[in-house]
Amino acid sequence: MKAIQRGTDPSTWPVQPDLWTMNPDTGILAVAYSVEFRVLNLTGDAPVELHDWADADADAGLVGRYVAAFSVAEDADAGLYRVEWRWTMEEDGTLYQVARDVDVVAALWEDPGPWLCLPSDLRAEGFTAAILPEQRLQRILTNVGAFIRENTGRLHFEPTQLEMEVTGAGTDVLLLPDVVVAVSAVESGYVSSGERVPFTVELDDLEVLNRHLRIGMVGNHDDRDLPGLRMIEGAWTAGATYWVRGAFGYTDPEQQRGGRQMPGPGDVPLPLRQVAGRLCVRESPQALIMDEVEDRRRRHLVQSDRVGSHGMAFFPGAKGGITGDAEIDRVLARYIRPFGGGVV
Repeated sequence: MKAIQRGTDPSTWPVQPDLWTMNPDTGILAVAYSVEFRVLNLTGDAPVELHDWADADADAGLVGRYVAAFSVAEDADAGLYRVEWRWTMEEDGTLYQVARDVDVVAALWEDPGPWLCLPSDLRAEGFTAAILPEQRLQRILTNVGAFIRENTGRLHFEPTQLEMEVTGAGTDVLLLPDVVVAVSAVESGYVSSGERVPFTVELDDLEVLNRHLRIGMVGNHDDRDLPGLRMIEGAWTAGATYWVRGAFGYTDPEQQRGGRQMPGPGDVPLPLRQVAGRLCVRESPQALIMDEVEDRRRRHLVQSDRVGSHGMAFFPGAKGGITGDAEIDRVLARYIRPFGGGVV
């Protein structure tokens, strides 16, 4: 998730608030007709506008990526802010709107790129700087993000620009090693003397298997466990090398106000953000009564309880799953990358 250091030039931020735009019918990254953003300060009792609606900056190197560049004063409030986006893909076209949470911090000791929740999520639970210093909190966020990625087998939970090298299997579907958000280019070819000799594959000939983002989580339309590109006519050449560029990541579909899904790149799944926050709490021993933490972690293993002697027996040899907390493990299990298929 995104966090920025107040009083610094936006060009120096490790990660920038951004938006990816794509053709809502095809899943192909595309230049939008207009993209605007504004920034709200949510640190007080009511939202305060920090930055009025303005045009976003198009990333010259990446088709369909737009960046919200705005100034945050040195004395600005630290805490939760929100970047609101609105865009159209064509003149007089449908207006799309989403919002992204971002934190403003006094200093960045860690790269916030791997974070799956924000410092403000922990501060909202009562973990003040006196209890949990900022530097220690950011280290915990980094460690928890790494832990979740290692144990789910998934590297990206936000749209991330990547290039995949995959091999055709002679079928109509080219399986991909990560969940596809949207595609910007596909090439085939060979490598000669260390140099790639590419041939462009026409995107109009493809169907991007990201239907969970474009047309809703209906029936068998969740493509995240078997991402790929389908050739509308013909097949991908067996043994041929293909390079696929675009935005990738296991994201949840966009939700507009009222809960209606809309086409878009998606965001960090909310259940995962909540679980990341709970894991951060567990890594903060100064802030908690550890007996209560241990009780929550092991309560699902209880076999019997004796009130009179205050005894408690646990199932012998019982395993607590990934974290030992059944509630957390049930959520994490939903995001574990399956074996086989395109996801390896």
